[in-house]
Amino acid sequence: MDKVSAIILAAGKGTRMRSTEDSNKAMLHLDGKPMVSYTVENMRRSGISNIVMVVGYAKESIMDYFKNTVQYVVQEEQLGTAHALSCGLKLVPSDHQTIISVYGDDSYTYPAVLYQKMIDIHHSTSADVTLLTVYLDDPSGLGRIVRDSTEHVIDIVEEKDASVEQKRIHEVNTGCYVFNRSFLDTCLPQIKNENAAHEYYVTDIIRLAVKNGNTIADVRETNLRWRGVNSPEELEEARKIIT
Repeated sequence: MDKVSAIILAAGKGTRMRSTEDSNKAMLHLDGKPMVSYTVENMRRSGISNIVMVVGYAKESIMDYFKNTVQYVVQEEQLGTAHALSCGLKLVPSDHQTIISVYGDDSYTYPAVLYQKMIDIHHSTSADVTLLTVYLDDPSGLGRIVRDSTEHVIDIVEEKDASVEQKRIHEVNTGCYVFNRSFLDTCLPQIKNENAAHEYYVTDIIRLAVKNGNTIADVRETNLRWRGVNSPEELEEARKIIT
């Protein structure tokens, strides 16, 4: 796949997963392999050759496994997902104008054809940003997708900020995006850390895109067995999905 780079965000600690000092959450094993290895393999199958891994906590566990098969950039301070994306962007060649971004701990279920589909839709709609959403029977704890009367995505609302009505939404954000490079260059510096954690969140980029009049596309997957891994119980569910 020409002129497409991928950025995998894998710098976080994953405190609820009982991570150790020498193991990153994205390296937890599913069916005998680190979960993030499924992500890299499927990206390769889709034709994405330039893969940048943003590492931080227990970075050696990732770098020792993948060695020189991917590029690495270290997020020295945990300042949020938008900051991590900015770090990764530094290693993307200037002529790569299409960038796909995923989280290292929940992208193990994405098949190669899904990456191809997202990039195709991104290009065919001339979008500035394209996001992947899924429907879950139990969306608790996840960011809800808010649409307007014409079914266009206008916001991602985290559960802690969601109204009672918004909490009834079962369509959630996966954290998988396709971006135009020029869009990121413009929007990432506009993201503020005016929140309780004082972090820069990539989800804020959708609100900025709406405000700035950018084109937003989306891929709604109803059959994708997607599962974020934020607890030992969710890890067991993930292992069932892979096997």
